[in-house]
Amino acid sequence: MERVLAQRKQYTDALAVQILRSGSNKEKAELAMALGFDCPDYGFAQSMCIQLLQAEDEIVRGNAIIGLAHIARRFGKLDKRVVKPYLLRELRENIKCKDFIADAVHDINMYLGWSIADRRYK
Repeated sequence: MERVLAQRKQYTDALAVQILRSGSNKEKAELAMALGFDCPDYGFAQSMCIQLLQAEDEIVRGNAIIGLAHIARRFGKLDKRVVKPYLLRELRENIKCKDFIADAVHDINMYLGWSIADRRYK
């Protein structure tokens, strides 16, 4: 049997903005991950993930945190002043995605040499 790899959807900036404004929660959750994996523009990717963290849906917000972790891995930076409050809020409030948010925050700490909430999750 031939092995078939999943095809990832390619997002233009315009499509990403359109999904942010009027997409379904499923589309927003997928977008959050795609930004982390594929977006070549660090600033745009971080900004979009921050905007996705305004969503009511816990999965969208959880995926936005994972997206930020992949941005940290790929670019070696995040704006700590901007992202730290969201990381801490999601760790406290996002019950549905708590475990993988904790893993993502751990990864961000590792990639960037930060220590956000380290004492809580050792």
